[in-house]
Amino acid sequence: MKQKGLNQSATNHYDQWVRIDTLNTKNPSPVGMRPVYQNRATLLNSDLITVAAVTARANADISGITGEKDASKLKASGMWGVITGNAFSFAEDNGMKDLKKQMQNATENKILRTKDENFVGICTNLNTLLAKVLTDNPSAADYYVASDLSDATDEVTTFSGYLGTYAGAKADVDGAKKEFKTTWMPKMKTHISVLKDCLEVLLKINFRHLLFHLLN
Repeated sequence: MKQKGLNQSATNHYDQWVRIDTLNTKNPSPVGMRPVYQNRATLLNSDLITVAAVTARANADISGITGEKDASKLKASGMWGVITGNAFSFAEDNGMKDLKKQMQNATENKILRTKDENFVGICTNLNTLLAKVLTDNPSAADYYVASDLSDATDEVTTFSGYLGTYAGAKADVDGAKKEFKTTWMPKMKTHISVLKDCLEVLLKINFRHLLFHLLN
């Protein structure tokens, strides 16, 4: 799924700014009529270059990064689910009630539903617990072995890398969206307000000149 970028309102504002800039570029006459209008049109054009970059960041598609992160989490959850399922069988066969309960709370689905920010910690705790069980109970190796824990931990490390990349990309998207709203919307609003005022004054002056010539 594509990461949501600017909302419809913000997108409409950006499209309006582009249309105004395009209008000024294609119709230079109004720009040249008043220095104030010309200067403001130049500022809008200059700022729009920066706004375009901010908009691109806000609308960046990070679905690929999200997909890699989620796929790694699913794979790690599956690997740990096999281990905890085998550890559950070991606990049940050996009357280890506490371990059995812990493994019931660490099924593949429950691990997968863990929030991303807690996932590495949960898996690390499982590794610590089940490694100790192996050390204390050599017969547990009939159900799972140290290499199983190592392989699952390696996948968690892979997930952690994807998570960091995703967090950085999402922070950039969110930061750009905030910058667009708090910095550029007010600034562009000022540009447009000045342009509008200049045009209204120009229209009034031209109307008075036209009226004077009609009456004289």
